[in-house]
Amino acid sequence: MKKKYLFLIIVLVCFIGCNSEMYALKKIKKSVQKEYGISNKEKIKSLKKREYYTQRQADSARAQEIFKKEYKKTYYEKFNGVILTKDTLYQIEKKDIIEFITHPLIQFGEKQSIIFFDENSDYQLIFEKGLFYPEIFGFESMQIDNMEELGFLSNSPTIKRFSFWLWTYESNGQYWIQLYYFELTNETATKKTDWNSFLDNAKLTFLKAGSIII
Repeated sequence: MKKKYLFLIIVLVCFIGCNSEMYALKKIKKSVQKEYGISNKEKIKSLKKREYYTQRQADSARAQEIFKKEYKKTYYEKFNGVILTKDTLYQIEKKDIIEFITHPLIQFGEKQSIIFFDENSDYQLIFEKGLFYPEIFGFESMQIDNMEELGFLSNSPTIKRFSFWLWTYESNGQYWIQLYYFELTNETATKKTDWNSFLDNAKLTFLKAGSIII
């Protein structure tokens, strides 16, 4: 009889222990679900999304500071010469594998050129219309990437502001990427002015180097 009761006591203790553990696990799971969602995978996605938007907020704040504290309207002349656009093969090395990707190369006269890594042909028109060219920077050639319009920096249809990455290479193979900001102004533009027409009568009116990205 004593053995029977002892067995029942052991079973009861195990049952209570398991239930306590299950309750603790459920409590932890509910806590995770409450803050991040249904699963650990969603938790990771949420954290990455939060990190992305935090970085975007920091970039936006930096851009606002540049245009607020360092802005000085300066009119740059358009390129006065022949502008040609052609495709060029660009070599990329990934884990001992060499790939060749086609990018547009915009040629300004005989010496100046820009390789545009972006796939947005609308932004490519900025170069093709001579608003933006290497001589402004004191260069003969440039490689540009990640251009985007900063719509939150202008409420006027006559002003459009942008950022882009400039890739700079050294002779030893090292490189760095620097963030730049610029502004285009078309004083006759309205809300109905399309992109092509805006660029036809626009001028580069601000150019400023930002932070080093890599």
